[in-house]
Amino acid sequence: MTARSEQELRDSRRRLFEAFPRTAEPDAILHFQSLLAEEILRTENEQQIEESQLRKLHLRAVRLYGDGVAHRLLSAYAIRQLSRNSGKPPNLIGQGAAFQLVKDCAAEVARHGVPPLLADLTNVVRNGDLILCLDPNSPRIVECKSSKVKDARFERQGRRGRQLARFESIQAFLDEGRGRIFGEENERITVEIAHTPRFSFSTVNAIVKSALAHKPLALTPSPDEFYAAALEGETADVSAALANLKHKKGDHIAIGRSLDPLQSGVWETPPPVLWKVDDSAKWALMEGDVTVSRAVRVETFVGLARGDTRVESLVHPKGKVPWAYAIVVGEERVTVLGNVILDVVYGHQTLESAGEMLLEQAEKAAALIRGVAQRIGV
Repeated sequence: MTARSEQELRDSRRRLFEAFPRTAEPDAILHFQSLLAEEILRTENEQQIEESQLRKLHLRAVRLYGDGVAHRLLSAYAIRQLSRNSGKPPNLIGQGAAFQLVKDCAAEVARHGVPPLLADLTNVVRNGDLILCLDPNSPRIVECKSSKVKDARFERQGRRGRQLARFESIQAFLDEGRGRIFGEENERITVEIAHTPRFSFSTVNAIVKSALAHKPLALTPSPDEFYAAALEGETADVSAALANLKHKKGDHIAIGRSLDPLQSGVWETPPPVLWKVDDSAKWALMEGDVTVSRAVRVETFVGLARGDTRVESLVHPKGKVPWAYAIVVGEERVTVLGNVILDVVYGHQTLESAGEMLLEQAEKAAALIRGVAQRIGV
């Protein structure tokens, strides 16, 4: 087998881009994932001959299309639960007949009208072999095994036991909306948000197209946010846009780049192949030909209010997101993690929409606290 050149790898990604399913129809979803699996297996075979950083990055870029399938079929809420695991996607080539079994099960599931998602074809889904996407918020996690443990007493021991416990805790949480995820101390409770997010994809589309025309661009749609876009090897003049960005000493600025998901980490926001932008912009962003940077002043939501709900201050918890908001709702004071910032800088939700979501999250959390207090007579 002859290893492919950089251009040949790019051509393979282009074929996946053009084949990406436009709907959640089970047969289309299954067919695309078959193409995806073939590309991953071919690349892994090439890596066995000679390991290459280029092919490593290619595998990550290819699995972004698997992430796109996940976001096509599931809510961000469900994906967040299914991503609760460490490590990286396993090699397919070493799985042999085991992966063929997963593919066969997926084909049978699709034949019965249920869209299947093969977890190992994604970067983001890290639990189970096969996800049955019956409900965007509550899919079924399936582990495909060709044989049973010889002694059932050992089923719950060691790595296999921990794996089963994690799957079961996640599945129970998705089904019931509350529970403890295996390995965590605190109970989680789901709060449903009615708010429908709005996005600034028209701005993204415009600045990417400008970059593709060799016109790097930077702008401030509002005093609290900043956008820049440029082709690889080119740079936007950001001085005027930065001068319009409202900030004072001590403010925190969150910055996200469209290139970040291509390089590292697990990202819960949909990849550009799903964004409402022109196909030329989708392709440029999926390839990293154009990088879009978005910055937002984290304090922009402090002081935001409606009714008796008001964002009081910024706080700094330990964890993945270093910001949270202390919010007063009537007589209750709640803390809401700053995930809305990630939705803004990586998912391109508008600031106004993110602010409305933050307030609703606080109101729902306060209502939950009041309900618990009433039940226990506090």
